[in-house]
Amino acid sequence: AVDAPLTEPLAIVAGAGSGKTETLTRRVARAVAEGARPASVLVLTFSNKAARELLERLRGLNCGGVEVRTFHGFSLRLLRRFGDEANLGRDFVILGDSQQKALVKKCCQEITRDEDENDVRRAWALIKRARSRGVSSNDLDGSVGAIFRLYRLKLRAMRAVDFDDVVDAAAFACSQQGRCGAFVRSRYTQGFVDEWQDTSRNQLALLASIFAGDRAPLTVVGDDDQAIYGWRDALPAAFDAFRRVFEGASVLPLTRNYRSGGHVVAAARAVVRKVAGRVDKDLWTARSDGEPVAVLRVEGGPQAEARVVARRIQRLLSKCRPKDVAVLCRSASPALRLVEKRLTELHIKCRVVGGQRFFERPVVHAALSYLRLARNELDDAAAETVLLQRPGLGPKTLDRIRSDLPLLGACRAALESSLNEKTRTAINDVLSALDRIHDTLHTSPRPLRSALKLLDPLIIPPAQEPGDEGVDGEKAKKRRGERAVAVDLLEQLRRLAAQKEDESTENEGPSLLREFLDTCALDAGDGDDDSDEVSLTTIHRAKGLEW
Repeated sequence: AVDAPLTEPLAIVAGAGSGKTETLTRRVARAVAEGARPASVLVLTFSNKAARELLERLRGLNCGGVEVRTFHGFSLRLLRRFGDEANLGRDFVILGDSQQKALVKKCCQEITRDEDENDVRRAWALIKRARSRGVSSNDLDGSVGAIFRLYRLKLRAMRAVDFDDVVDAAAFACSQQGRCGAFVRSRYTQGFVDEWQDTSRNQLALLASIFAGDRAPLTVVGDDDQAIYGWRDALPAAFDAFRRVFEGASVLPLTRNYRSGGHVVAAARAVVRKVAGRVDKDLWTARSDGEPVAVLRVEGGPQAEARVVARRIQRLLSKCRPKDVAVLCRSASPALRLVEKRLTELHIKCRVVGGQRFFERPVVHAALSYLRLARNELDDAAAETVLLQRPGLGPKTLDRIRSDLPLLGACRAALESSLNEKTRTAINDVLSALDRIHDTLHTSPRPLRSALKLLDPLIIPPAQEPGDEGVDGEKAKKRRGERAVAVDLLEQLRRLAAQKEDESTENEGPSLLREFLDTCALDAGDGDDDSDEVSLTTIHRAKGLEW
């Protein structure tokens, strides 16, 4: 697979544990060794963690100049330079998952007067499915179509895009005969994609605009037996789509597993052998069989299963460390929580992998909302977050203040009318904080860290509230704990900001802020954790961890 011709499209169907990443990186290194400029080689993957691993391996092969990015990171880089060709401009903001859902909820309230969370989730799921299939808002009927159209209007008014927009807009810009299309087609002479089975329709369109036809050759690596993200809009038959779009493509299977024992490989092979439409490959291994795969049949439901699993782990820990043990479930609730409870009762350290992400923690989200609002006062989602944090401003008060103006502008206008003192103070607190952030961004030698430091009194809960004199010890302890967590989270965010200041080539505060917010929006929160605890997670979240 490494030595296959570099002049034509190639799909490497790599079974689990067959050296997929090694094959991909050595093929990239071969392209560079045979004359490709590192900067003209593009490697795309799906997570920041995978991108970091690929970059590290390529540096070890003397290919440090190769461009390694996630699909969203690559798309965003193009749009910051050529956004006008996608009708975006360059100074747009990106809404994260929680902000997208909040905006859809607001649209549901305006269209259907419905605030039920299940209905909001259902509408959001239908909108995402429509977009993944290339269906526009004008093609949807009924309330979902109306919600979708209002959502698009609100995004445009906020000068914002969501995650799906980023790749879609980049694909559109690359497909045109403008500066963006000319740039990518002249720059990249070799393309490589990891985890091909997870590719979506819009990602395929982006790649086709750069590499299809008589353009630069593309190599993709993946495993159709690991295609578990159809629910997240991955193509149902990604390798068939590759052969259809990239004419003359060859397909090579990698079938030797280097990771697992014979019993595990045989069990996996038996599970997938009869799946319709898969690329034919029989996984094998030269390693010893190892222990047989055990199937435990437990009666009594989830509670009994959790009890049996916890006791089995307790026995295992006599010959291994907690970090050597993982529990995988189909869904997080209730199974993982029950196992966590049982392990805790046995005094066994454990952690649920993939809980609430760092950038979605309320304290961090609030701090970033202030920064987003300082950069773009049309960002109503950020404005609502910071305003609702202030005492004296609740949802009903904001609804009375809203007008045809952006929310922050409506608040400014409301100061000229008769507001009660608490509401007036709350709005002035936010406006004063934004003024100080603006000044800091233009004057401080460490603008990001200094701007975040200004937010401590606005976001960190006080050690004691007025009237707390009679609060019992347990409540006071809880309040101190919440304050300590908030202080720690904001310090972590400031460290990330300082790292961006040190790494960036930008010198001006506003440009640094844009870079930092882009990084926060794209970060999947998939960092490593080497703590000595039993890992509890879902099968979907375990994918790619390679324990």
